[in-house]
Amino acid sequence: MNCGAVGAPSIGYTGALGKSTGYSQCDCINLPDEKLSKVGPLLTGKLKQNVLEDNKAFHKVVDDDYRFDHLKFVLRTDRKITPKIKPNCFPTGFDDGVFYFPIIDKTARDIADCTVDYISGVYSCGSGAGFFSRKGTAQLIEVTINGEKAENVKELNIGDKLIVGAKVTKTGNDKCIRFKLSPDSIEPKYDGITLNGTNDVPPLELTGSLKVAGRTGQVVAPGITYSLKSQTNQEPVVINVRAFDNPDPKDKSNNRTYSIDDRVIIDGIEVDFKEEKEQGNEKTKIKASDKTITVEKEGAKIEITNIDYASTQTGSYEYQRSITINAPQQVSQESQEKKVIVELFHLKDSADSYANNPDNCDLNDRIGEPRTYTIRVMQEKGADASKLGPLIQLTKPNQKSYNIGQPIQILARITHKTPIEKALLVIKDKNGIKVEEIELQRDGDNFEYTFDTNAKEAGKYSANIKATSRVETESNKGFEFELK
Repeated sequence: MNCGAVGAPSIGYTGALGKSTGYSQCDCINLPDEKLSKVGPLLTGKLKQNVLEDNKAFHKVVDDDYRFDHLKFVLRTDRKITPKIKPNCFPTGFDDGVFYFPIIDKTARDIADCTVDYISGVYSCGSGAGFFSRKGTAQLIEVTINGEKAENVKELNIGDKLIVGAKVTKTGNDKCIRFKLSPDSIEPKYDGITLNGTNDVPPLELTGSLKVAGRTGQVVAPGITYSLKSQTNQEPVVINVRAFDNPDPKDKSNNRTYSIDDRVIIDGIEVDFKEEKEQGNEKTKIKASDKTITVEKEGAKIEITNIDYASTQTGSYEYQRSITINAPQQVSQESQEKKVIVELFHLKDSADSYANNPDNCDLNDRIGEPRTYTIRVMQEKGADASKLGPLIQLTKPNQKSYNIGQPIQILARITHKTPIEKALLVIKDKNGIKVEEIELQRDGDNFEYTFDTNAKEAGKYSANIKATSRVETESNKGFEFELK
């Protein structure tokens, strides 16, 4: 065992520690070779597999021209082991039996297999299995929200940005970190943990403007990773999903992993991953792009990007559940509780590195428990409630389809702390071409218009009401209908 100073061969394992202030004249961070000061051997005799070796503490003052920041362990194999099979004795990436660890504690257990919760100050030590794990280990040290420690952020204002960051330590293979915001329908953000040692995850923006005009209707999709693209449905939409993993006897690393060679059935329609055109029927429209499945049904549109399989009694891996997309409904509230969720994952067995691709993350192989931080989003203290957007409650149309020639009454109740300046209605046909743009007629808090369907083409139509208050705050309410 040696004490090592920061040098080219080791810096990839310890992270960029920066220059020493007190010993800047002898800093060796840019030298081509590491500088060593031998303090061992400390271990004699043969070591037992997966058993930690704990020796008596020792004290030694190292007087040198270089600063030493980590311990270098060199494990030598038995002479009977041939050079060809020597790499099999060590984790991936450590084929020569060389390991670097920061000088933090002087006991073998703390160096090899202990983690610390920086918030509570509690040390947690395992059995040493993670030290020699092929995948390695990872520990979430700190999370930041808008530049502050996440546990200190309790309230944010409407309109604030939400920017999250983290500090993570890891050994072994690359890891993934995922940030989510609940209950908002915002796509999760991913990043890779690629350096052995301490990694500072750069700040990621989850949303540019926090809102509290919540939706009581959320998406229920257990075991499904999804991205909600549209939610203009007036009633709950249920999408039945059945999926069957296609095992590869030659490559077991692909088992229980969702991929394009699996069999997926949506609402009784089997998905053809090789078909680039739209699939399905008039009620359920399906489109496949690589392994991403886009489903459009009754005004709701959702992207399925991953499916978590469950094992059956026969040993196969399947998924047979449903997705429920509840109707959006604005709620009259001035504050809302939200949760920032941070998770770590291993890579898929088929991935060599993160490679800036979230698809390489194995969402079935999470590291530890997720960190959850609760914040309350509210209007700025002392601010007027007029900063909120108008509340739009759509009463009509109350049917999903109409016959050509049948007039469609559109009626909405729109309220705000200040008077409503205007409510603009835009209707587009199935090709996205605007067929109507008109300001709704006002009767107190009620705004209405009758849409003439004579000479209109059959198909689905999308509509949006944009309400503007006297203080220029805005809200939108979308809906769909079909002409036959």
